[in-house]
Amino acid sequence: MTKIGIINVDHSPSGLHQFLQRILSQLSSYEVVGIEWNDHEGKMHTKDLHEYASSYPVLQTVSSDVLERLIGDLHLFSRIIVIGGINVFKELKKVNNQIEFLFVPASIHNNITWTELSLGYDTALNSIIESTLKIKDTIESLKYSIPRLFGVQIPGEAPSKMLKDLSIAVDGFYLESQSNQNQFNRDNSCSIQQSLKNNFSNGLTYSFLLFDERIYAANIPEYSLPELDVDWKVIQIDEALCMGQNPSALDRIIAKTFANQAVEWVHSHAKSEVLYIDRREVKRKSYSRV
Repeated sequence: MTKIGIINVDHSPSGLHQFLQRILSQLSSYEVVGIEWNDHEGKMHTKDLHEYASSYPVLQTVSSDVLERLIGDLHLFSRIIVIGGINVFKELKKVNNQIEFLFVPASIHNNITWTELSLGYDTALNSIIESTLKIKDTIESLKYSIPRLFGVQIPGEAPSKMLKDLSIAVDGFYLESQSNQNQFNRDNSCSIQQSLKNNFSNGLTYSFLLFDERIYAANIPEYSLPELDVDWKVIQIDEALCMGQNPSALDRIIAKTFANQAVEWVHSHAKSEVLYIDRREVKRKSYSRV
């Protein structure tokens, strides 16, 4: 029986359950194996995912740090499906000549350049927006002597596009990080400061400022917005909140269409490929074209 391995690296995106269920239902004649890592024993651990087909397929994450150590054992599989982010793909490119893989883009930040959307992004976006709007409901019931500015810190390294989308959704602003130096973009911060001044002078009593973990939240009032007299509070969004078990409708669709393409790849004689979304259509292409 042909053996198919599935690895989920670093994070469990929302929609993973739906992806696995569709895979298992369409590959019933294959041996579909979950590939995990046993830290205690320092070696690969596998399990038959068909045993979970009628319930909730559980696939523990593998750290990208140990991915290279797994490579030597992956020759046991005819085909390997790898779910992960951009850093995972970079590691896979180093070992492409040793295994045949299909890369499934999954990221709460949607920072994989060759695909319009990644699995898990839409749910993460919705979760962050919902959490922020709950704060908004509380704010409107309280009165303060000075305007209130709520910093909403996004986990990880969020691209500008994500921060911009979030700020539009909650009627706020976003602060761009400058490279990986735990600094903010000064031109961006000056523009934000002036816009907030205008809003507060026109009677607005609160606002939101979104940024990611590369920026030290405590420094923002003094170094980024020194001319504003505001009550500054920070809300940190937990990464787990962005990867819940209840995917959005869009992530459910993406999960199942990704799975359909993965099944086609398993049946084909194609070499290593990546999944991607182009104009809302799921497609495959050779990893070498990325």
